[in-house]
Amino acid sequence: MRQQREWREARARLTRPAKVVVQEKSVIDTLKAELADAAARIRERDRKIAILELDVADRDARILSQAEMISHLQDDAPEITEEKRPVSAIIGEVLDLFPDVTWSEVAGVRREKRLIRPRQLCMYELSRQRPDLSLPRLGRIFNRDHTTVLYSVQKIRAEKENA
Repeated sequence: MRQQREWREARARLTRPAKVVVQEKSVIDTLKAELADAAARIRERDRKIAILELDVADRDARILSQAEMISHLQDDAPEITEEKRPVSAIIGEVLDLFPDVTWSEVAGVRREKRLIRPRQLCMYELSRQRPDLSLPRLGRIFNRDHTTVLYSVQKIRAEKENA
């Protein structure tokens, strides 16, 4: 009887560590799963950081490009005098080169090929002769966004430099 009781106790002691080992294995498996999840989250964050860094670099490049364009506008501008030529006079001069195009067509929403060049030339001449007008202001004159004005000015300037 005593011997049987000792054997049961010994067997119980031997089986308990097995439960602990099983528990340790489940804890290890849980920790491995958590580690894998953390590694996946870190990879995702690194990917998002890389995208944000590219966006910041792109933004910086655009800002530098616009600053360079503004400095070129100031370099190309005639000396500022007290008298500023009226916008309508500058636009009228440009539109005289295109007899079949009217101001309402240039300021309109149509994107016909015959209207693009006169519109771009008007934007370029206004930005060159009236440096006091900002790109957003020029855009409002033509019912366009300031980036459209920027593109037009850069395009005409590049054509004049290459000619």
